[in-house]
Amino acid sequence: MANPISNRLEPIERAKSFLPWRRADSLNRCFLYWIPVSSFPIPTRQRTWLLEFLDIFDGNATQQLGLRAELFAQVKMLQPEEVKRAFIETAPQFNPILGLSRRPGKVFPRPLTMDDIQEFSKDVSKFKVNDHIADYCYWFLEKAGKRQRELFFGNGGITTLFLKPDTGKPAVPPLPNVFLKQPLVQKMEFGKLINWANSLQDGFLAGSKELFGHGSSA
Repeated sequence: MANPISNRLEPIERAKSFLPWRRADSLNRCFLYWIPVSSFPIPTRQRTWLLEFLDIFDGNATQQLGLRAELFAQVKMLQPEEVKRAFIETAPQFNPILGLSRRPGKVFPRPLTMDDIQEFSKDVSKFKVNDHIADYCYWFLEKAGKRQRELFFGNGGITTLFLKPDTGKPAVPPLPNVFLKQPLVQKMEFGKLINWANSLQDGFLAGSKELFGHGSSA
């Protein structure tokens, strides 16, 4: 009996099963999928669907795969007044840390020289500030992905990295629960401060400098 699968006239189109996600076929080193949106900021209905998907994805990645999420926000994303205001209001809670943001292999923009300034003074329209300023992003020290996505997702500047747990020695060893449950300690949010201190010693920080800093000089 002939194998019906081998005798198909047309191959099975498996990509349809991933819709609305679309595979980036030009990249062979990884599996990259895009999802189309109609505009930026993302419209409310599309944003609601994506937030729900990301909540489920985050939960599966952390609970089933044992990964942890690190969330970043591009500085250029914070230009709309409502986004900037939300960022400032939540900064004491989320503790954002500023750092360079760079594509691998991309050379940092060169600083302005006096010759540049004289040239641009003749024709201001030629001056593009972003051509001379490196990209920056904030890394949220507080791990509150769901709430942070609700506030900032949809403006084209949020990145989430799912990483394996850090195997290095924590900067501050775990403290007894009896101590952490004391009313004064809870009021000071001592447990949160410990988590922040340990995050600042995370091994991925040095690793990211080595990975993304390679080839930074012209």
